[in-house]
Amino acid sequence: MKAARFAVMLVLVGMLACIGVYTLKYIPAFVVNQVVLQEEQGRALPKRAMEALASQKGRPLFGETKGELSRQLSQEPLIARFSISRKLPDKLSVKVSLRPLEAVLVVAEGDRTQKLMGLEGKTLYPIEMADGDIYPDSVVRIVITPIYAAMIEGYGVDDELVKVVRYLASLQGNMSLITMVKYDNNSSNRLGRVVLQLASLHAEVCIREEVTPELMRKAIDVVAREERGLLHLDNEWTRYDVYASGIVRR
Repeated sequence: MKAARFAVMLVLVGMLACIGVYTLKYIPAFVVNQVVLQEEQGRALPKRAMEALASQKGRPLFGETKGELSRQLSQEPLIARFSISRKLPDKLSVKVSLRPLEAVLVVAEGDRTQKLMGLEGKTLYPIEMADGDIYPDSVVRIVITPIYAAMIEGYGVDDELVKVVRYLASLQGNMSLITMVKYDNNSSNRLGRVVLQLASLHAEVCIREEVTPELMRKAIDVVAREERGLLHLDNEWTRYDVYASGIVRR
């Protein structure tokens, strides 16, 4: 008898809970009026994620709102993790962390950018063109060819590209001058053909031989001293070649 009563009580509690949740869905006071977003590094979110957050306003705070938003955010490749919580009476609180990309790969042919990809370790993540500016300038932009992009998408990221990314990261403070990096894996140089673009100085630095990060930092300092304060035409760029034995201005 006690077991039967307990079972009946459980059923009644379950029914009351369902009625309560169903009722909460239709109480006007419990409608989402505010979505509070907190990204770990203070960055904007991908466009589709922002649209998903904006679409929650005016929807019931309870019911499927939280689950549906969770599914939408889970589909965003640049989002590493997130949490969603309800704050009575009318607020959704969303905490998000974007993936800590090591580089943004710009797939381009000539002056036309075809697509963007994020690189973390040896993993590639698609980036919508509208989301290209989410990551700060401290995340290096590396221009690669469509042929090379197809290769790493089809067969995986090679060790040489990872080596280039980590080499660039080792330049530390000098990275603030580097606005773009052009990379071509077809080169006799073990590092590949790497060209650093220093837009503020109207200069390009081509690494002709594998040199230590210390020597490369010194070479960039030399370029900065040479070019800073000079007047350049819009389409005029000074080119430098860096060898283990020194730097040559072209």
